[in-house]
Amino acid sequence: MLLRTRASAALWLALSGCADAPFFSCDDDPQCQLAGAQGRCVDGECAYPDPACPSGLRFPAVARPAVAGTCVDPGGTGSTSTTGSTTTPPSTSSGSGSGSGSTSVTTEASSSSGGPIPSTCAIDELAGGDAFTCARLDGGVWCWGANDGLQLGREGDGGPTPTQIAALADLDVIHLSAGDDHACAVVEDGGVWCWGRQVNTEVVGSGNTVDLLPTLVPVTDVEAVAVGQNYTCAARGDDVRCWGDTFWGQTGADAGAGFNTLPVRGPIRSIKAGTLHGCLQSSDDRLLCWGRDDQGQLGRGSPPDGQHRPTVEPGPPLILTEAVDDYALGSTLSCALVGGNTWCWGLEQTFELLGAGSSGTPVPLDGVPDAVELAAGDTFACVRSDPGRIACWGSNDFGQSDPQNVDLTLGVADVSAALEAVTGETLRATRLGTGAEHACLATKDRVACWGRGDAGQLGDVPVTDAVAFVSLPGCG
Repeated sequence: MLLRTRASAALWLALSGCADAPFFSCDDDPQCQLAGAQGRCVDGECAYPDPACPSGLRFPAVARPAVAGTCVDPGGTGSTSTTGSTTTPPSTSSGSGSGSGSTSVTTEASSSSGGPIPSTCAIDELAGGDAFTCARLDGGVWCWGANDGLQLGREGDGGPTPTQIAALADLDVIHLSAGDDHACAVVEDGGVWCWGRQVNTEVVGSGNTVDLLPTLVPVTDVEAVAVGQNYTCAARGDDVRCWGDTFWGQTGADAGAGFNTLPVRGPIRSIKAGTLHGCLQSSDDRLLCWGRDDQGQLGRGSPPDGQHRPTVEPGPPLILTEAVDDYALGSTLSCALVGGNTWCWGLEQTFELLGAGSSGTPVPLDGVPDAVELAAGDTFACVRSDPGRIACWGSNDFGQSDPQNVDLTLGVADVSAALEAVTGETLRATRLGTGAEHACLATKDRVACWGRGDAGQLGDVPVTDAVAFVSLPGCG
């Protein structure tokens, strides 16, 4: 409660002129951020969300006298009368617990790209890379964290405050995936847009090492995309096209770069990428995996011996003969849900297999609660149960498995209980996503992240060093 009160008060004081005036002249929308609220640049001046205004926007009281405290004209070209000349603070969520100070706008304002700002926290996907995070909501993509390779889809410095990817604002994004330093989005017409650091053609399928803003990839009719460390794969209904580095066979070829077609025919239900290996779910819900197998991460019985073992042809993990409900891939770890039960295989370094030891075949993990969703980082994994609770296990050097007990390896940690103890909020998750060493959940009105946050990948409303909320539009 204290964090919410302070954040909301800071926003109210700033907008009403009782705090030091921020920079209210602007050239573009991203400059108009105040106490977690994203404003809009209108005729060179910042305005902020206020549902009491017909336009949904009001100039702050500390703006120049001619417009101070007035509503922005619905046409976006100036102010209306000075009715209500003392600024009404934006409405905030009525939910309990700590908050970000971001607003919950009921009228349709504009994002930094000029598109509509979602009025509710409708998170469809969370995707994490090495040191950045992206969310898909209402057809748009918002990212935060590191931007040294343009992972946020824009020029400039990175940071914990989410910004919308402007190049995708007028497109309806239906699927999102992030890898180490690049990400891709599938749009409604079947096109794929990718951005970030290209080391070996993994962003757009050709070209030299370069950092790229969102670019349309020459692959059509795509339904889902999976982004790994230096490769990308796209499911196109009946086949899979991959591009980028293929040293481990992760693009379906023994050597070379560019576009390759995996030797598998659809229909394909889903596709996911680990660091250097991938898996897809076939029409009969079988799991088929390919790529790096030096630590048994394909589940085909290969010994975890560290020997170079690329596998280009997708095949099923041994033992898992039943339909797979969900699956997740890490660096040298793979996991699957079968009937709510969790199976994992690959290298055990920090309790990823709960003490069973490294294994080239799937091992059932006792102690993991029955689940409906599974996610994995580099060397840790998490599940979401039906009531919306989160449990994690594996490496915890940044609190990614247990944000309340950083550094300790405690087996399966009740992350929901830990987050409740740290934040004072009960968070019932509807979505789960992981990056290399951090994880995030979404509820109907909040987004929270935990784990490593040194590049801002946890969000812009810190609670502890290992836990933060994210001020996405309509959330919190």
